[in-house]
Amino acid sequence: MKKQYLINTGEFSRVFVMNAWSNEIPEASRNMIVAAALNQSVESEELLVMGYLIKHQCLFLIGFSRNIKIEETLNNFFRQVAFGIEEYQQRKNKYKNYEGVNSLKTASYAYIFTEYPFEDRYIYELIMGRSINLSYYDPHLARWKDYIHDYNYCSALDYLGGKSPVLVAVKRKN
Repeated sequence: MKKQYLINTGEFSRVFVMNAWSNEIPEASRNMIVAAALNQSVESEELLVMGYLIKHQCLFLIGFSRNIKIEETLNNFFRQVAFGIEEYQQRKNKYKNYEGVNSLKTASYAYIFTEYPFEDRYIYELIMGRSINLSYYDPHLARWKDYIHDYNYCSALDYLGGKSPVLVAVKRKN
């Protein structure tokens, strides 16, 4: 019974590292491609984004899958990123004779990212809008607080009352 409950809730937190495609696209464009793909997943009602951080070539994501299978939701998100990459390449090469890459004809789009478990509690708490107070000074935590406080591609903005580029389902503190 407990296993079925975990499958149906669809809650997950993962870190996705962008693969080779990210080296060919400037950071601002990469961030917009990933943000747009997250928004499309939210608008299609497959995914609730509760927390995220797009940093350099990583996506820290805390979400809730509305599908029974989280992997199906993630593959649809990866497909949206693949479409964004393809669209970027077409715009970039519009004056050249462009031949589309056959990357969009695969069954799985997992090659877009390498997936890792989300193990950094500081980042997790900060992007969920929670404060962390330690009885001692931790330089690692201080750097993350400073970074996230002034960063646009992070759900911490939504938890502070602002708007970030991704539609976030703000989880209020109880």
